[in-house]
Amino acid sequence: MKVSVMTIYDRITNPGFFSHLSHGVSFYIQEGKNHILYDLGLIGKILIKNMKILNVNPNSVSKIVLSHGHSDHVGGMNAFLKERTKETVIPVYAHTNVLEPKRAHLGKLRLWNAGFYPIETDLKKKIRFVLSTEPIEITSRLVTTGEIAIEERTNLQNISRHFVHYVNGNWIQDNLVDDTSLILKTKEGLVLICGCCHSGLVNTINKAESICDDKVITLIGGVHLVGAKIEKILKIAKIIENDYSRINFYFNHSIGKRAYRILRKKLGEKQINYAPFGKEFTFDC
Repeated sequence: MKVSVMTIYDRITNPGFFSHLSHGVSFYIQEGKNHILYDLGLIGKILIKNMKILNVNPNSVSKIVLSHGHSDHVGGMNAFLKERTKETVIPVYAHTNVLEPKRAHLGKLRLWNAGFYPIETDLKKKIRFVLSTEPIEITSRLVTTGEIAIEERTNLQNISRHFVHYVNGNWIQDNLVDDTSLILKTKEGLVLICGCCHSGLVNTINKAESICDDKVITLIGGVHLVGAKIEKILKIAKIIENDYSRINFYFNHSIGKRAYRILRKKLGEKQINYAPFGKEFTFDC
């Protein structure tokens, strides 16, 4: 079976496509009768406009998977549900903590909502949350990584001190345990699709391989290296060169211009590429 993965929301577009660009990310995955959205971008009206450009019908979507509860990954939920007229309830697969209050801050001066926007009451009936810390089988070929626990994040996790969550009456640093990537099993190996990869690139690859007992051959998505120090980027480049030379990387969203430029220079144009809006991949499964 052929399975396709297409970027339908990003800040960069593919040549030849007109799109409404925005911070955030969303992927559209077609696997036979299963039509899946992985993340929903930040701005709902942009998500819907871009779906129309790419002829993705909201009524054809049968499942939603969320990488984590940050607004640039879940912000399009209300607009998507309003656009969808089909009465079938959509399952939404995510980590148990995906709906918890999340905020971002600059020092002690500002706090703003970095999590879920309230889902409108009349739209709640259109979805059914399926929440778990464990890997979730979305289809026979697609499974989530589940939670990558803090003790499993032994190598360069991507956590920003600007992210906080609400615990026992206090806003404290959010280690983003709800970070969840998606694994596609193909005939050649594993395709790892990441929203932000806050758990860390290496840790997420290792988790995927341990779950599926196979090797990752392709990684698509964001890895949250925006603002990362050059030393960290160079260390990741060295690890990829030594241990993951088999993997082709197609970054987008939170890779950051500097990290992308350095990784591409160090590892070459064959291994490091971008997955902008409109970019479609097809895999033999």
